[in-house]
Amino acid sequence: NILTISIGIADGNKVGLAGSTANNLMGMDVGAQIRGGSDVIAGGNVLVDASNDDTAAVIAGALGAGGSVAGIGISIVTNDISGDTTALISENSIVDARGAFAGITVDSGKLANGYNVNRPDAPTVTPPDLAETQITVQGLAVVATSHQSMAANAVTLGISTGAASLGLALVPVINTMG
Repeated sequence: NILTISIGIADGNKVGLAGSTANNLMGMDVGAQIRGGSDVIAGGNVLVDASNDDTAAVIAGALGAGGSVAGIGISIVTNDISGDTTALISENSIVDARGAFAGITVDSGKLANGYNVNRPDAPTVTPPDLAETQITVQGLAVVATSHQSMAANAVTLGISTGAASLGLALVPVINTMG
């Protein structure tokens, strides 16, 4: 979990120029495997489980206050979350999981709390809850889950008090997940 806060403030008699930038670059590969010609025999259950939960929350803001000429505020937010999550049993490996005992609980692939991506949310530093419902399986379970979420908040204000002056605010936010 990463929380990034970036704030810039400037006040000038003629020109006020303020900027802030918040950047998060996260790359994480997670893997679980049975490999190398392994021979696994279990009277109960076998779980090959790889799980990755990346979250980033960002707050960026800038206030540029200028007198007679210009007030300019610029906030830039860039988030890049990448990585691979894999769970596997490789070639030439044998797994005999007889499931004779109570089952094991694993992620189902379905979100426990639905999330509407078409509805804007109020500003928050809490990324969406991506918890999954659980299911119980017996025998062999090979599960890979990756939950990547972010909350990006940027506020910028550019003000100027002159009669023929410029107030400008610029707020680019770039989020990349993959």
